[in-house]
Amino acid sequence: MKLKSLVVLVVLSVFALVVLSLFDERSKIKYPSGITIVQIIGKFQDGLTGEYFDTSSSGFFIDNKYIATNNHAVELVKYSKRQRAEITIFDGKDTHPARIVGLDSDTDVALLEPLSWCDIKIQRPCSRSVGERDMYKKVIVYPHPPSMSLIRSWFDYILNPYPDYGNPNNRLRAQVLRGYITGFEDWIGLKVVRHLSGIVPGYSGTPLLDSNSCYVGMNFRYDRLSLSLSYAISNEDLQQTFREIREYGYVRTAFLGLAVSQGRDGVYVLVAVKNGPTEILDKYGVQAIELKEVVLPIQPIARLRIHSVNGTEVRDIKGLWTAIKDFKSGEIVRMIFKDSSGNVYEENIKLVSRFHFLQKYSLVELYFEPTSEQIAII
Repeated sequence: MKLKSLVVLVVLSVFALVVLSLFDERSKIKYPSGITIVQIIGKFQDGLTGEYFDTSSSGFFIDNKYIATNNHAVELVKYSKRQRAEITIFDGKDTHPARIVGLDSDTDVALLEPLSWCDIKIQRPCSRSVGERDMYKKVIVYPHPPSMSLIRSWFDYILNPYPDYGNPNNRLRAQVLRGYITGFEDWIGLKVVRHLSGIVPGYSGTPLLDSNSCYVGMNFRYDRLSLSLSYAISNEDLQQTFREIREYGYVRTAFLGLAVSQGRDGVYVLVAVKNGPTEILDKYGVQAIELKEVVLPIQPIARLRIHSVNGTEVRDIKGLWTAIKDFKSGEIVRMIFKDSSGNVYEENIKLVSRFHFLQKYSLVELYFEPTSEQIAII
């Protein structure tokens, strides 16, 4: 009797797995040649509680050595006591520890390098830049390999009535997303490809592919009010960031240490960052505060307007960023300020490295958003 019950149980289990496999969306996905997408599982430790947490995101090989992903996917790992990430190869069977080669919060890009490897051969994917001629052309987003087993995916599917649509961790929900390019946005420090593919959490770090399976960007965010609207970092920004991270481990962007806001007639100084290059503006009544205490938006009195940088008139925050972004740490810029009474002040400001200043004085990353055109830390 016991043997008969055991046989029935085995038969039912096999039958259940067969039925589940029919709904296994992962097994139906055929990745294009040259595109190797991986799941990135970051483990980090909470500095206060000591508790460990996991993060899950996506990435893809840009050559046979480096994996590209989003900075926001690994930054907590970088700043925790355990500075490692685990990478699941696209077949979903093998995991390999990786090191963080470098990251950049401005472009939301990070590069990883596997510390161990297997026999999978990586082909260098093709890439290209897109422009107005590519408006309304089709794009495709492939998910990373699901980490859940079939049985766990099934229970998650049943027990979670309001899941993230298309959650790539679940084998029953992982799916290829299709859409088209709807436009381009020029954020401060970042060129963005806007598309209607409907990415959700877990798809961050996936490549945005054209109809020839060349990546034209890397997905990094979606619109919470319009779930089909998605954003990808442009290929131009990706390639430039890749080059600098490969060579230096970070992007050599200059830092003024100013919180600024956009006014009707120009850019106004809100506060200066303490220990930063522009802390000397306190003699003109500009408050200097710790970087980690600068929370945007802030409402101090804007006493000074930035008139020019090295002779170039500053009309908006994007113009201020453009005026200093190509300078390097240690270089000096001549800045002219004006107050509400018409008084003019001139200062020579010695720039510092944005990356190293943030590392030293704050564990809080600074991101550029669409709203950065109104208020930002430069």
